[in-house]
Amino acid sequence: MRVAVIGAGNVGKALGGALATKGHDVVYGVRDLKRTDAKPAETVEKALAGADAIVLATPYDATGPLLREYAAGLAGKVVIDATTR
Repeated sequence: MRVAVIGAGNVGKALGGALATKGHDVVYGVRDLKRTDAKPAETVEKALAGADAIVLATPYDATGPLLREYAAGLAGKVVIDATTR
C-alpha cells in the first residue's frame, strides 16, 4: 500500500519507517522540500495524490488548516490521525 505520511518530524519519521519495514511504499508530504532530510519527500499535494492511506503526523495547531487546505486530496482516503502537541 502507498502511504503518505504528512509531516517529517520525529513522529512522522518513526511511523513512516515502521510502515516501510512492513513493506509499505511510504512517501513524506512536507511544505518545504528544501528543509527536510526525510526520503522520499514530496509536496503535500503530490504525496496525497498518489496515496492509498494518509498518516497525519503534524503539530496539533497545524492540522486544522491542513485539513481545510487539502480536503479534496483527502476525500475518500483512509486518514490516520497521529497529530502531536
